[in-house]
Amino acid sequence: MSEESIPENDSVQIFYFSGTGNSLRIAELLSEKLDGEIISIPSLKDQKKVIPRSGSFGIVFPVYYADLPVIVKRFANKLEGIGDKYIFAVATYGGDTGKSLKTLSEIIKSRGGKLSGMYEVHMPQNGFKKPVENIDKIIRNANMRMDIVSEKIKSEYSGRFIGYKIKSVLLIPLYFLLGSLTKKGIAELSGSDKNMDIDELIGMADKSFTVNEKCNYCGLCERICPANNIKLEKDGPVWLHKCENCLACYNFCPQMAIETKIANKGYRYKYPGIKIDKML
Repeated sequence: MSEESIPENDSVQIFYFSGTGNSLRIAELLSEKLDGEIISIPSLKDQKKVIPRSGSFGIVFPVYYADLPVIVKRFANKLEGIGDKYIFAVATYGGDTGKSLKTLSEIIKSRGGKLSGMYEVHMPQNGFKKPVENIDKIIRNANMRMDIVSEKIKSEYSGRFIGYKIKSVLLIPLYFLLGSLTKKGIAELSGSDKNMDIDELIGMADKSFTVNEKCNYCGLCERICPANNIKLEKDGPVWLHKCENCLACYNFCPQMAIETKIANKGYRYKYPGIKIDKML
């Protein structure tokens, strides 16, 4: 999709990134409630600039390592012509939104815009199972929360509509520690230099991905990867070290043949009922 092909109309545009369906579903709900259109961020990754055509637009994304996914950072840094628009963001999270909304706000400010509405939606984890996590209940609560969020977006609410204010405040000091631990952990599992930039290190995390004897070379992992990070060769998939850590390949593998150290062994998750064609 080229920048010129983004439709020019008055409907709310919702740009989204999703690895295993959580953020896609939130984007779909917003589209339904706001009579908007959804646009995949990976579909725009080859564009040098992105000019939203509507008077208001939003960005829906999952939180990785308490921050913004690398692909979303790159997307936000391509935005142009946004100074007069109402901009909102919805962060889907399993633990906490961390500094993701702050990071996005700073990028948008550097592009001449303002991130006005900031929203959080708790969704199930896609890399590990918490000791106590009722997936059905979490999804029901998320659906109800989106009723409120959509109304706030319609009124062009400005501010941060968060989930657990006290918890978020208490966790702020931990974000800096988590960043350091993340760099150290990814460097160790990938055999990389821990002094590398965190975004580069995240790309190297795929060194921990392997396939077992169940792999039947179907190629779904190559097609579903939003970063074009997988190449199917005669001996199976090869990861190219520009990984987003979204776990799409791991969670959607029909044979459960992919294994990785960045997810709990044996735990796999994708949004219930999500269809492969939507992710592709």
